Amino acid sequence: MSARTPELMLEAVQMLDANPDYVLEQQSKNPANALRCYPRTSEDGRIDWTKPAIDVLRLINAGNKPYAGAFCDFEGEKMIIWDAKLVSDAEVFCAVPGQITKAGNEIVEVACGEGKIRVLLVEYRGQPSVPTLWIQSLRKRLV
Repeated sequence: MSARTPELMLEAVQMLDANPDYVLEQQSKNPANALRCYPRTSEDGRIDWTKPAIDVLRLINAGNKPYAGAFCDFEGEKMIIWDAKLVSDAEVFCAVPGQITKAGNEIVEVACGEGKIRVLLVEYRGQPSVPTLWIQSLRKRLV
């Protein structure tokens, strides 16, 4: 692919130079090939902690800037999670989804339906920050 891509790019540029109306690929006229994208609401960004950690992480990544962000509630207020990563440790744990499983030393980890995520950047009360600024106890939950 790395060898063929420059050739294809040059070919497309040459065709465009020869014919300014050149289109590399026409959109299909077949309705079966159409992609439908329906409007999302702000509530679509709410994190469901009962989902597997990979699904929670995908929502966080998909909702990231320039979008409104994936969010949950923390102590009755909206918390946006801007950055996180999967936790891949061998810890066997018993926790309610959304429960903090690790808090301290700049680390906050949250239990999901399957697995955990490490929260790296949040926005809470309008202030972007590391999550340990707000979350410092295993007795806390994100809902």
